[in-house]
Amino acid sequence: KGGVLSWEVGAYTNLGIKNAHSVVADNLYFQMGVNLKLRGGSFSEEHTVGGYLSQREGSYKAWYAQIPFLVNYRFELPVRQPNHYVRAFLGPAFSVGLFGTYNDRKVSPYQPQRSMNYEIKNDPVFNYMNRLDVNMLFGVGYEYDLLALSLYVDYGFLSIHNETDMIRFMETAYSSMELPSGTDTKNLIPGGNLLSFYLTLSYRLPFNKYEGSK
Repeated sequence: KGGVLSWEVGAYTNLGIKNAHSVVADNLYFQMGVNLKLRGGSFSEEHTVGGYLSQREGSYKAWYAQIPFLVNYRFELPVRQPNHYVRAFLGPAFSVGLFGTYNDRKVSPYQPQRSMNYEIKNDPVFNYMNRLDVNMLFGVGYEYDLLALSLYVDYGFLSIHNETDMIRFMETAYSSMELPSGTDTKNLIPGGNLLSFYLTLSYRLPFNKYEGSK
C-alpha cells in the first residue's frame, strides 16, 4: 500500500487562559477549527486462487471536512529576540467525506476473459469507502510572532471500508475454489485506517492578542 500527496487548508481559533497565575497555565491554550483535507492512497497485490494468478491495483483520493479540538502547550525559546516558541499539541478530530475518486483494476494475465476480472475508473470514492472518520492529531511546531510551522500526524480510527463484510463476500465467492495452503484471506482485500503526515504553515490574524496566548 502507498500514499498520495495530501493537502490541507483551514482556519483555527485559539482560546488561551487569561489572567493565568502560573507558567503552565500561561502557556496552555485550546484550538479548534475547520479543515478541508485531501487524503488517499494506492494499493497493489497479486495472489493465486484455484491455480490462477490474479493481479490487482488501485488508488483513491478523498476530500474531507474535518473539525479538530486540540490542546496546545508551548514554551518560549531562551534566545535574545523574544516571541520564538516551540509547541506540542494533540487532540481528537471528526471528519466527514465530501467527494473524491476511486480506481480499481483486477486482471488475470493468463485468463483475460475470466469473470472475476474488472475495472473501475474514476467512480465516486464514497461508494466504496466509509464517509465518516474519527481522528487523533498530534504533532510539534515552531512559532514566531504571527507565523507558525507545524509537523503533525493524522490517524483515523475507523476502517476505510466495511472490511469484515468484504472479507465475508470474498470468502463466499472463493468457497468453491481451492485456496493455496497458507493463504491469508485477510489480505485479499486492502483495508485498514487512514494515516496522514502534514507539514503546515499558518498565519494568525492579530485579533484580541494578549500575552500568554497564541
